[in-house]
Amino acid sequence: MRAAVVPDWLAELMRPKPAPLPWPDMIRAALAICVPLAVGFAVDKPTIGLLPAMGGLLGTLTDRGGSYLYRVERVSSVGVFGGAVGLAIGSAIHGRGWIAVVALVVVAGASAVLSSLGDTGSQIGLQLLVYASLGIGPIGALRPVWHTAAGFLVGVIWALVLILPGWLLAPHGQEQRAVAAVYQALADQLAAIGADAFTTQREAVTSTVSAAYDELLTARTTAPGRNGRVMRLVAALNASNLMSQAATTLGVAGTRPPPLVIETVARLAEAIRTGSAPPMIPPAWDASPGTLALRDAMAGVARVLSRDWSPGERTRAELTAELRTPPRGGVLDRVIRSVGGGQVSRTFVVRLMACMGVAGLVSEVLPLQRSYPVPLTVAIVLKPDYGSVFARALQRGIGTIVGAVAGAVLLALFHGAWLLVPFGVLAALLPYGRNRNYGLLATFLTPLVVVLVDLLKPVGWRLAGDRLVDT
Repeated sequence: MRAAVVPDWLAELMRPKPAPLPWPDMIRAALAICVPLAVGFAVDKPTIGLLPAMGGLLGTLTDRGGSYLYRVERVSSVGVFGGAVGLAIGSAIHGRGWIAVVALVVVAGASAVLSSLGDTGSQIGLQLLVYASLGIGPIGALRPVWHTAAGFLVGVIWALVLILPGWLLAPHGQEQRAVAAVYQALADQLAAIGADAFTTQREAVTSTVSAAYDELLTARTTAPGRNGRVMRLVAALNASNLMSQAATTLGVAGTRPPPLVIETVARLAEAIRTGSAPPMIPPAWDASPGTLALRDAMAGVARVLSRDWSPGERTRAELTAELRTPPRGGVLDRVIRSVGGGQVSRTFVVRLMACMGVAGLVSEVLPLQRSYPVPLTVAIVLKPDYGSVFARALQRGIGTIVGAVAGAVLLALFHGAWLLVPFGVLAALLPYGRNRNYGLLATFLTPLVVVLVDLLKPVGWRLAGDRLVDT
């Protein structure tokens, strides 16, 4: 009976992934968006807090965990080169008709090229196109343009400040700590060879490995593009399997490694946790199979942790030699291969530019009340490194329907400073929705953006209907 109403494939597509409530991220999201708005309401000028709130929103959605330095680099890069530059471009082409359409097509091409440069590049490319599209709406009418970009960057800086308390409590990323715990457990297992605690320590290794894989899989599924940091940690975790097998072999034989070897494994754990250089691997202390296997496994982990490691065991020297090799083809081939390392899809570049051109054409020709959500939706949905484009389109469509209705209700029920209540709730739910399902994220994000934009030029609940039609 259910299949007759909702097909199984649709139910599976919309089913949220299991995920715990990320309370720290939820609290940061609420503060990043609501504090600037509260300042605006306090001085009776809500629009003052609008741009910083948007910057805080981008910082919240961009922050995906990891070490503090990595998070600062990621949020700063995406905020400056993606959001701020995109807003500046959108403001510059605001109200320029067909010139704006051509400009969006060019920005789409740049966005596609940037999307090949890892997950940070993917985020920069996405936000560049998103905020350029957003700039052709009411926000792009704000003048002077540098005020718009500066106000936005204030919000990005505020989002970075909110990361600081978490760094003071845990300077290193959760994924790093999870993988480091595996190697510390391996060091404890090696130290327990010949003792009654060996079996207990072997079970501890198994449990920490499972926990680390869960942590890394969660990080990978929520990260757009290729995340070099996560890929390195996955490779290090995979290498721990060989070390665990070697430790089991030594345990069965009753051969306990020298203290230097056990200490080296513990130092490997510390190198993973802190992101520092790996220690020197001592030579094999005898010629037994277990000893040779353990030494080879340790050397493999050290290679993964070395600075010149890259996925596929290719060093930076090899990559440099590859880039210096004269590529075959024309000028476009040379640009694509040199910028993207051969991973920029011509099809994606052409498709994104064509679709943005069509979106611009539609927004110019059709009598839409607020046409900017048309290219905005195309920019967000048409990202292959985020997963299935079809799935994202469907999830965004359904999420927008629910979110637009919620936005209309909020605009009808809340006014003035009372809007901070739904703002806080929706902002806090964004990290939760992001971790579970893109449709759920769109459900929470749509009413938040609808109400934010309404602060700039209040039109009431009808804005939600316009947003729904355009999307």
